[in-house]
Amino acid sequence: EQLSEWFLELRYAPGTKAKIVEVVRQFMRWMIEKNLLAALPRFPKVSTQIIKKRRALTFEEVEQLASAAPWPRSILYRLAFATLARRSALIALTVDDLVISLKGGATILLRPEEAKTKQGQQVPVPQRLLKDLKRLAKESETGRLFEKVMRNNFSLTFDADLLAAKIPKNTTDGIASFHSLRHGGTTHLIRSGVPMVLVQRMGGWQSINILAKHYSHLTPVSDREQIDRAMSPQTKKSEKS
Repeated sequence: EQLSEWFLELRYAPGTKAKIVEVVRQFMRWMIEKNLLAALPRFPKVSTQIIKKRRALTFEEVEQLASAAPWPRSILYRLAFATLARRSALIALTVDDLVISLKGGATILLRPEEAKTKQGQQVPVPQRLLKDLKRLAKESETGRLFEKVMRNNFSLTFDADLLAAKIPKNTTDGIASFHSLRHGGTTHLIRSGVPMVLVQRMGGWQSINILAKHYSHLTPVSDREQIDRAMSPQTKKSEKS
């Protein structure tokens, strides 16, 4: 009865609450198998539906956010937008994970243990971020690039940076969170004409179908002018006499 009452009083986000209930349900079934519990408690009905969707931050908003945020969160926000990497993967980056080629290009190595799909990947870094990344590597005392960024209560820190940048957290398009950087970067790349197969590899989606499911509204169908130009017969310039 006490367990049932505890479950019914749980207060979490819908998706998170459903996951917690399922994990504990499996644990208690194991307890029953081991004769440690007489019967399952009464579990509440929970919904996995997300009430508020997360909106995508635009390139301009990310620049505004980075300009208002202190170092090194400024480069963290720009890097999250540009590489589509999740916060946990970026926080875990070490100096050795930053690979700079002889030609001046750079990539970051996202470790599999920090990836949602448990698969590591090497992601290209825009040239304009290279100077700040080198500064991070030079300032690092422990080998971690973002050692000065707090893991705990980061959502509160992000909200404070949004406020400083005068970017609303809630709009009719949804709520802004750190994941909005990944969402916004994906949207920006697809709208800029970057092939979806490349975006899929950068973001670590298991298949292009999963990516297309969430970003189908950004496929070339919306870029009607580009399609018309590509499919129009090319007129040859008249030769000068």
